[in-house]
Amino acid sequence: MATGPKFQLVGVPLAPLALALTAGIMAGSTPDGVSRFFICMAGAGSLALCRGFPGRVLFQSGMAAALFIYGWAMIFRIDGASYSDHHIASHARGTSQVITGRVVSFGRHYAGKTRFKIACETLKPALGKGKAGSFVAVEGAVFLTLKGQVARESWFGRRVEFKGRLKQPRNFGNPGAFDYVRYLRRQGVGATVWTSGVELLPEDEPGILTSLFYGVGRYIENWRNRFYFFLVPAPQTPETAHIIAALVTGKKHSIPPSLRDDFSRGGASHLLAISGLHMGILALVFYQLVFRAFRWARRPLITGAARKWAGALTLIPLAAFVIFSGSSPSSIRAFIMTCAVMAALLSETETHPMNLLALAALVILTPDVTALFSISFQLSFAALVFLLLGADLLPAMSRESRSRSGRFFLGIAMATLLAGTGTAPLVSHYFNLLSLVQLPVNLVLVPLVGMLCLPLAFAIFLVFMVSPDWAVCGLGICEWLAGVGLSWLRFWIELPLAWCRPGMPTVGAMVLIYGMLLALLWGVKFRDRWKPAGAVFFVCGVMWLGVKWWPGQAPAPLEVVVLDVGQGNSALIRTSCGRRILVDGGGFGGASGFDVGRYVVAPYLWRQGISSLDAVILSHPESDHMKGLVFILENFKVDAFVRGAERQGHPAMDRLLELCGEKQIRLISPDCEVPELTMGPLALEFLQCGTVQPGFDYNNNSLVFRLVFKEFSMLWPGDILRKREYLLVQEMPERLNALVMLAPHHGSNSSSNDFLLDQILPQSVIISCGWSNRYGFPHPNVLSRYRARNIRVFRTDLHGAVTLRTQGTEFNILTHKGE
Repeated sequence: MATGPKFQLVGVPLAPLALALTAGIMAGSTPDGVSRFFICMAGAGSLALCRGFPGRVLFQSGMAAALFIYGWAMIFRIDGASYSDHHIASHARGTSQVITGRVVSFGRHYAGKTRFKIACETLKPALGKGKAGSFVAVEGAVFLTLKGQVARESWFGRRVEFKGRLKQPRNFGNPGAFDYVRYLRRQGVGATVWTSGVELLPEDEPGILTSLFYGVGRYIENWRNRFYFFLVPAPQTPETAHIIAALVTGKKHSIPPSLRDDFSRGGASHLLAISGLHMGILALVFYQLVFRAFRWARRPLITGAARKWAGALTLIPLAAFVIFSGSSPSSIRAFIMTCAVMAALLSETETHPMNLLALAALVILTPDVTALFSISFQLSFAALVFLLLGADLLPAMSRESRSRSGRFFLGIAMATLLAGTGTAPLVSHYFNLLSLVQLPVNLVLVPLVGMLCLPLAFAIFLVFMVSPDWAVCGLGICEWLAGVGLSWLRFWIELPLAWCRPGMPTVGAMVLIYGMLLALLWGVKFRDRWKPAGAVFFVCGVMWLGVKWWPGQAPAPLEVVVLDVGQGNSALIRTSCGRRILVDGGGFGGASGFDVGRYVVAPYLWRQGISSLDAVILSHPESDHMKGLVFILENFKVDAFVRGAERQGHPAMDRLLELCGEKQIRLISPDCEVPELTMGPLALEFLQCGTVQPGFDYNNNSLVFRLVFKEFSMLWPGDILRKREYLLVQEMPERLNALVMLAPHHGSNSSSNDFLLDQILPQSVIISCGWSNRYGFPHPNVLSRYRARNIRVFRTDLHGAVTLRTQGTEFNILTHKGE
């Protein structure tokens, strides 16, 4: 009797289709789309010839080509489309507007604020009291941040009206920086807005199905919010409560950054996101409960229908859990994979697990091609690919352990090792982090948190829906389990060499690293094929070493990069002999929780291969210069911390001084006795002696220094104002001359006075300021003074990062945007 085709690894029918779609999306998203198009087309064509359906090669090749073109066209349409005049992004000019729209997302709760996605309908200018503009119809979506309060009731599907300043999203203009604008565009978001109040509008008649959809969504989110605030009533709630809230509700945005860092360093971040582990555990629990219930019915049990019904009914609570947890991309992917497994179970079709993975990729990417660029998507599929490729190793290793518990922990260890290996290059590329203790950490955390704490927390939620008072009883046990797991995690990550910063490999380097890992895994699986696997490993290894250590362009003797950190200041000084000095770290003040050091300055340094600094200089203790340095001192090796004599009572400053004590960083305060720091041919001449006054504020008492390298000089005046400028000109005019100057106080009208400019006589000025900042920097009067003296002006808000290179005499200035 004829049999159907065997689905072997080489002949998985859906894998070529998923790879073709992926290749098309990547081709359409690259700047050089034409050349990538033909390269990926050739690759997709060869993949389509895999033995999936014997005799149907032409059909499969056509499907692969169609999916490739579809992926390329869809991502190109999203990334390359221009906004129409009716789009909300065309009205985002920083002016105050009154906007109406519909809430189309669950609320994201942070400390003191809530964020929503709003599908905009109309807007009008906010003209003040007694004045009113006319509403105009608009399209597109915005991210609305409600500041100063936390919305506990669900607004999903409600029409709202609010007033705020529409702002276009902007990228930090630094080499290799995260493309925030494209990230929002791929979510359909064209602007952001902050507001302190939202008015709920009367309900309209959207239709029966739409009204039912929004009503069910609000009902689910209300229960989600109630349980979340039952667990986390305040941001100062113990860390164990945040862990439980993340497990059940999926709300991980309010988790303290230090707690997230601990899980990342232990290689256990997957426990804080609703992922395949959570879905698998809950699916197993629900399946067993439903299957055991069918034992009362004899006929389904005898015919085998009980297992099919149990598998089908299990999907209902899992779907509810996906919606309840906020429908995050990771939970949706896990649910689709579970549905694919259940479909294979119901149809009694024998298929290769890689086929299910390819099916999940096609189901996710076909309606939303942008999901490919989600970090969680890439990490999930990388982990699953290595788990499936290494699944054959587990039975052979399990036979060596006779005890059931031994096989259980061996399975966890093997899964952790395979998943960690598969995701390590991606984690290094995005986060510059590699955990070396994830195996012992996950051996305890996965069963403790995933298999005990998660089901118990879910049961507590079910009890909470009946009686919150009863739920408190079980919550203590759940928090105790989470606390034990947290103690185990911190024990391991505090050990020496528990984690490291390996550098951020490029895309090309990651391809070679994955080639080495796959060749190694292939050799372990098929020991009789070590020779070809070893050859691939050796070739990829040699190419990777070439990419990593190729000298490339010779560095200039001196390079100064003034980074784009928004409204603030941060700059890197580096020499060809390896000296590296960071001046300020940027930072946002007020209620902003954005860490410039973590997300802007540190990634730039890591991409440059910098993990240690000879000195960090803080010009003065204010947020826009100081807050970003906390992350730098926490994660980089720093030899010396240079600051002024004054100390501001600010938490960031207290933390910086605490870190200097913990890490034994030398503290240097330039004064009359220490007027200069020398590092080889580089000298920093501090102009503090005789120019700092007790009555000055922090701006006027900024560290002022002149960088001298051979015949080149550059003045760094911090945020000094007119009084300090006058004192400098009076006390030490002969030491102010410089070819380049960093504009004092970001181009404020109270600085860059005529008498200072006439004394310095700079050829170029670099202004570090934020785009469309609320202070109006740089001031038009300051720009006029520069123009009157034929001084070239470079601005980080317009030109991005400004790079200066010099051999010690002549100098050259380039900008990131090439303007």
